[in-house]
Amino acid sequence: MTLFVRRPTRPTEAGRVFIEGARAILAETDELIARTVRAELGEPGAVRVGYILSAAYDTMPRLIRAVAKKHPDVQVVPRESWTPDLDAALQNGDLDVAVFHTLPDRPEYLRRPLRRENFVAVVDINHPFAQRGSASFEEFEGQTLTPSRACGTSAWTTRTASRSFPSRWRKVSAR
Repeated sequence: MTLFVRRPTRPTEAGRVFIEGARAILAETDELIARTVRAELGEPGAVRVGYILSAAYDTMPRLIRAVAKKHPDVQVVPRESWTPDLDAALQNGDLDVAVFHTLPDRPEYLRRPLRRENFVAVVDINHPFAQRGSASFEEFEGQTLTPSRACGTSAWTTRTASRSFPSRWRKVSAR
């Protein structure tokens, strides 16, 4: 079988088929090597991410988009759950990552903040903080705090409290 003509050097029809197949094999080999290196470096094909409900509307969609952009080979497998269930799933290996507000402080957990949230406390007009523009969380120690009954998320409370609340109440930003 003749794959090339010597002078001038050019592939025969069989040679063109061979070259095309060889290029495909080399490309597949390069991809196999890249996947093997990624596996060695710990870049899995899927990451199981548990999250609390309040992360479903902003944090998780942004996280999934960022992973898809930076690591297109990695699939995010999301799972919404309660904090105690996220902790248990991390402990028994059912999750790789968790997005949460609070989990037990365990030495095996590596924590990284994803974002900061602004909180608003609405206090009675006679409360010591009523005339102040802000207060630290520490200053609320020992006081009873009641989350909004209409919706348990801080985002709703912040937006609603900023716009409308009875005139006998004052908004205090937590810093």
